[in-house]
Amino acid sequence: MDPTIGKGRRVALLTYGTRGDVEPFIALAEGLQRAGFAPRLAAPAVFEPLAQDHRVEFHPLPGNPAQLAKDLVALAGTSWPRMVRAVSRFVAPLGAQVFRHAIECAADADLIVHSFLMTQTGHELARRQGIPSISAQMFPVFAPTSAFPAVISPDIPGCGPYRRLTHVFVTQVFWQGSRILYNGVRRMEPALPTLSGWPFSGPRMSRPWIMFAFSRHVVSPPSESSP
Repeated sequence: MDPTIGKGRRVALLTYGTRGDVEPFIALAEGLQRAGFAPRLAAPAVFEPLAQDHRVEFHPLPGNPAQLAKDLVALAGTSWPRMVRAVSRFVAPLGAQVFRHAIECAADADLIVHSFLMTQTGHELARRQGIPSISAQMFPVFAPTSAFPAVISPDIPGCGPYRRLTHVFVTQVFWQGSRILYNGVRRMEPALPTLSGWPFSGPRMSRPWIMFAFSRHVVSPPSESSP
């Protein structure tokens, strides 16, 4: 592991989504506090009472993810072209606000831990501040393997190359979508840093560490290492 991880005490936790995306980060914040660290959680404002119940320092992010998802479905239905237009129209402005608040939350951090939807934001902030980051994921993602297919992908038993390819495909869909959305946000906020590329490509030592937040009894660790 990177020797710089854990040297500082201030940890910024960045997550976005519904309760299933936020509650594990509250548990992580509690654990960090018990270990002597000073975590600060940035999550949608609707979860502030939950954070207060657990005495976790909280930085509210704008938007209500559950309501936003309902609005997008109501507006776009099952049409991908309409969904893309809706995301560009509504999510990009919200993304600019979220990024500004994330900058404030992580301003004095020694380490950033970010969730699935905050992957690019967490990585770019950590890179800009010259601090390490950790990608905390609730399901297997961003680590290609031939042991099982990517989430949402059907399986072909015994076909390792196919399984690995599904991980590559899911990663590319996420990366290209994130890139388009981030560039849209940056047009509204020109002061934001330019994208440095996909966080999990390039030399191994330059990539964020991935912390898989699920039991090995739920998903067994693959025997091979990801490239």
